[in-house]
Amino acid sequence: MISFSAIFILIEDKKLIIDYEYVKNKFVDYVSNYDPKNPKIALKIAHTYRVAELCKQIAESINLSKEECDLAWLMGMLHDIGRFEQVRRYNTFVDAESVDHALLGCEILFEEGYIKAFEEISFNKSDFIEKIYLIAGNSQVDNQQLSYY
Repeated sequence: MISFSAIFILIEDKKLIIDYEYVKNKFVDYVSNYDPKNPKIALKIAHTYRVAELCKQIAESINLSKEECDLAWLMGMLHDIGRFEQVRRYNTFVDAESVDHALLGCEILFEEGYIKAFEEISFNKSDFIEKIYLIAGNSQVDNQQLSYY
């Protein structure tokens, strides 16, 4: 069953279309748990939108498919999810003084299940996760170690 309110809409040729407004709304919901008056939080919110747009521009500049450009944009939106919690816990962006924000982001996305907000039920979950790991490129994270559900 395809949900048209979900971020991913599968069309007949099995291409992935990302609903940008849905993603932005989910991101706004997520960051609403953090103090937007904190300059570090405000900086990361603005940074996230800039990085997402730059990821899309880079993907387009190397002639990737629309699906790949959309996925690059989404990865930009999710790339610093761990930073918000890092700032809340430690009031710093310095991983060496706190926690590896990339691993914290993986915990939030996969162990806490935030990634579920970004998938269509009929989308191939393992393929989605594999694409995220390939783009994230974090060799410290083992797909088998993370509990998806």
